[in-house]
Amino acid sequence: MSLQLIRSRSRSWNETTNLEEDDLFQEGWVIFQKIKETYDPEKGAITTELYAALNNHFNNLARQSFRKIPEGFCPTRTSVNPQILYGFADQVASLSQEAQEITKLIFDGSLSSEKFRTPRQLRGRIREHLISLGWNWRQLKKAYNELEQFCKML
Repeated sequence: MSLQLIRSRSRSWNETTNLEEDDLFQEGWVIFQKIKETYDPEKGAITTELYAALNNHFNNLARQSFRKIPEGFCPTRTSVNPQILYGFADQVASLSQEAQEITKLIFDGSLSSEKFRTPRQLRGRIREHLISLGWNWRQLKKAYNELEQFCKML
């Protein structure tokens, strides 16, 4: 029962955070071993305690991974590896004009001089910039949705 819970929570967190499922499972197994040592049956089922502990631990792992901005996430013109961008040139060209504009903001260095601690901050800054250029919410939502679908295909 506990093994199934660890596997299902690992799979769920993998789908929502893109953390490696096997890594999450191993972390979950360590959490289970710690809980097993201190488990008191009078307080309730072990799976109840395990569920809460897994969610707390996986949430902390997700926060830590989102704080680390991957190398090349918001590169300057000089730090972009041309081979990486070349591989996606055809796909980016197939995007709508709005989605291409957001891609340019990220990869052409327009916003790279600013420091962003989270992807949410970057999205907010992109939104502010595009609204100042006259974009409406419908254009923003359409472009973000298109980019999200594009990233899922990669």
